[in-house]
Amino acid sequence: MTEIGYVRTDGRDFPCIGRFLRRSTDQTGARPQGWNLGSPGGFYVDSGQTMDYNGLQASLRKRFSNDFQFDFHSR
Repeated sequence: MTEIGYVRTDGRDFPCIGRFLRRSTDQTGARPQGWNLGSPGGFYVDSGQTMDYNGLQASLRKRFSNDFQFDFHSR
């Protein structure tokens, strides 16, 4: 027995969390201190994330005598 299938999945407008980047100082080029992970105002939420998946799935099955069976699956 042979089976072949095509799978497609699309997703739009997933929420994505990003971090604001602070500019470096003009004189020294060093970044300001004090930006920790939990700093207020350090993150934003954007809904511009997308997802696309396309896949071909195939399987081959062979049944022999005495209940012996061979399966091969591929994605």
